[in-house]
Amino acid sequence: STTTKVKYFEISPEIVSPEGNENITVQGAAFVLGKTYMLTIVEGSYSENVTGTAINMGNITFVTPAWNGESGRKTANLKGPFWNPNGCYEKATSLSPTSHTIFSNGIDACYEKCLENTAATTTIALKGTECLCYTQTFTEIESQEILSSNTECVHICTNPVEHLCGSPSNAYYSYYEAGDTGTEVQTEGIRIAE
Repeated sequence: STTTKVKYFEISPEIVSPEGNENITVQGAAFVLGKTYMLTIVEGSYSENVTGTAINMGNITFVTPAWNGESGRKTANLKGPFWNPNGCYEKATSLSPTSHTIFSNGIDACYEKCLENTAATTTIALKGTECLCYTQTFTEIESQEILSSNTECVHICTNPVEHLCGSPSNAYYSYYEAGDTGTEVQTEGIRIAE
């Protein structure tokens, strides 16, 4: 059997002042643009929470809280919504999604365009530069319409080099739903200076 090492989300800068009020960035993947996240810094029974906003799929910005505990490395956990890939399917037409053309391919560009017109967007579907916006969850979409599945989508939207999605040569879209995991995700932690 092989061992897979999980890479935790990173915090930059890694060392912060106990006085707080410093800008930090959590770097990771699948964050939902514009959504609020909570970062909890923990030492035993003492903790401090701070909220921040995802500025793109890979970064969330926070302002550190004042820390009244000991200095040194601390556990830092993140909670908030993440993009969940739902697979490659045909367009769910009976639900009349709004459609947009995006010139910067990828989840962030599509979701930003959706929010301009439909604030309640929950699920997006992408095919090349075409972006579909649904107010329904993916489960609701599936219950309303039989979607023909295809595993041949040629690109994955989260590939940082090539943010193309779906299968531009045919009728298949990559579907993504913004969902809250409901659990905290561990980061690499943060160091409180002396």
